[in-house]
Amino acid sequence: MQSLIDAAEPGSVVTLPAGVYTEPITIDKPLILKGESVENCVFQVTSNEPAIFVKAGQKGKVVIEDITVKWQLATSERSETPFAVAVRDCEAQVRNCRFYPLGNFKRCPVAIKSLGFSKLRIESCLFEGFEYTVCFGEGSEGSIADSIVAGSGHQGISLYSGATAEITRNIVCNSRYHGVRSTGGTLDMRDNLVMNNANRGVYLGNKSAHGVVENNVIMGSGLVGVSGFAQSDVNVRNNLIMDCGEVGVGLQPSCRLVLQKNVIMNNPKGVVVFIKDSTSSYGAVVRENVYWNNGVDTENCRKGAGSLDLDPGLRSPEAGDFGITNEEVLQKGHGLTDPAVFQSLWQKSKMSLEQRQMSLKSGRGNAKIQKSTAEIAKRLNLTAKRRDCVCECGSNRKRYKSRSRLSCTSNLRM
Repeated sequence: MQSLIDAAEPGSVVTLPAGVYTEPITIDKPLILKGESVENCVFQVTSNEPAIFVKAGQKGKVVIEDITVKWQLATSERSETPFAVAVRDCEAQVRNCRFYPLGNFKRCPVAIKSLGFSKLRIESCLFEGFEYTVCFGEGSEGSIADSIVAGSGHQGISLYSGATAEITRNIVCNSRYHGVRSTGGTLDMRDNLVMNNANRGVYLGNKSAHGVVENNVIMGSGLVGVSGFAQSDVNVRNNLIMDCGEVGVGLQPSCRLVLQKNVIMNNPKGVVVFIKDSTSSYGAVVRENVYWNNGVDTENCRKGAGSLDLDPGLRSPEAGDFGITNEEVLQKGHGLTDPAVFQSLWQKSKMSLEQRQMSLKSGRGNAKIQKSTAEIAKRLNLTAKRRDCVCECGSNRKRYKSRSRLSCTSNLRM
């Protein structure tokens, strides 16, 4: 395969025949690397180098499509690029590809990472596992859209210092820690379904994060839906933040998040500023949110002007329809600006689950993917039941009733 790429003219299409390729390759010129089919064109590589290393410089764009990448490190020796796919100092587009780990999280640190002054666009891809799955490195820019990022060992999508990325219409689920994390990056995050991540859905820190988090469903986080640290100044607006294990939104006093027009419901605590007492100052702006069915709506902060204590009347959350039926909430512009997008994402998550289960039945899935699939199936089934339960939560052990929770609060912590 490397000989085929070396012989290709810049800007040409290199068609990858069906087969399993076990040697890593380097792409140092603009071209399109296209598999005959994503199911049958597989890079299965064990190496301390990336399976695919893209470093075309400023010569033009590289496109990779319809390929499956399975990868792991060969040894425990330190590697400068411990990634299944690496993009350095160039423009690249990766679309309709699948990424699977061959080993455990230590042997499979990263699925794809942009380095240097890269511009990386990811579209319609599936990522299973890896420790830090999708990474936009320091100073790089890019986007990820219409993709599934599932079962990460630490976090699904990461932005590092100085990185800029658009995150749209993705499903980010079942990470062992965080769904999306921006550590000093600028994110434009819209229309994503972020669910069942064991620690936080969205982590804004430890270095100050910037940007917008808008029109996302953030649900089922084991601890906190959205966390703000350092002096992060992200505008968090018109999201649905629900069914978190401990807190809907958790804020350090130094952060400067603007939290407005969100629906925050079914959490033990809605919004918490982590300060010693309620008389201390904090930098966040909290206003015009809807609070419903939380054990405690706010702690160490005020609800702010324009906030409502009303049932938003979610139309059918068990089917992915998070539209609001309460007229007063609708008229004041609270909640999701475009709830329709989540019905298709919800169906996509169910279809992906069915495909994973079929793959496991045919013997193509490994034990780690099997465990992740079982967890997702359990969570979706629990969501569909819309059961009533009474849970205990909060420092004052206040009792509250939850009508559409993924599970009891005590079972959400992982």
